[in-house]
Amino acid sequence: KPIELIVACGVPEQSEFHKRLTQYMVQKIEEETQGKIKCTVYPGGSLITHTEVYPGIVAGSANIGWIGLAALHTDRFPLLSLWEIPGHPFLSSIAGSYAIQEYIELIQPEELSEVKILFCVAAAPGLIYSKKPIRTLEDLRGLEIRCSGPMIDSMTALGTSPSVVPMQEVYEALDKGIVEATVSPLEHLKTWGFAEVAEYITVTPFMQNTFLYFMMNLETWNSLSPELQEA
Repeated sequence: KPIELIVACGVPEQSEFHKRLTQYMVQKIEEETQGKIKCTVYPGGSLITHTEVYPGIVAGSANIGWIGLAALHTDRFPLLSLWEIPGHPFLSSIAGSYAIQEYIELIQPEELSEVKILFCVAAAPGLIYSKKPIRTLEDLRGLEIRCSGPMIDSMTALGTSPSVVPMQEVYEALDKGIVEATVSPLEHLKTWGFAEVAEYITVTPFMQNTFLYFMMNLETWNSLSPELQEA
């Protein structure tokens, strides 16, 4: 009988992140273990909300999940947060993915000791999506903008008024005018529907690195045989 694992995914099922990352990961796990592990995926926060994936994995509410740890839990992950400070772009998401993976393998940060990191990926650079045009620095002054993690200090320095809003609530916040703009990867225009409520895209000098960490509950990992861990 195969080992059955529960996978929590905070993003919607139509998201490219879900299609290209979650589904790919599940397929590879089942293939590489020759069917000895089977995964059941709960997308769209149906099991654990987007912001609660990490504590949910630690607690065992799901066996596997992924999230941007530094963006959501900056104080808990100070070393990972250094990678998301604006101003040092990677040549590509692929280069960023290899870099963060190698860093974790070499440094083995203590702040990741509560989970088993399976792999990491870098998302696309963040852009500004807004309800009004942003053409000069003056247009940023006083702008109510949704951002998170290390971006908060940077956006404050630019004169904006940062607001921390959970990703699943950003659409409504933009629609109702609670925030006037948000910073996130281009893919979010489709995944979270931002294209419906934000009329303008501002392409800026590099502002945001976002890294996604695919992790397993530590007890679940330790329960697997060495052969399955190696697979």
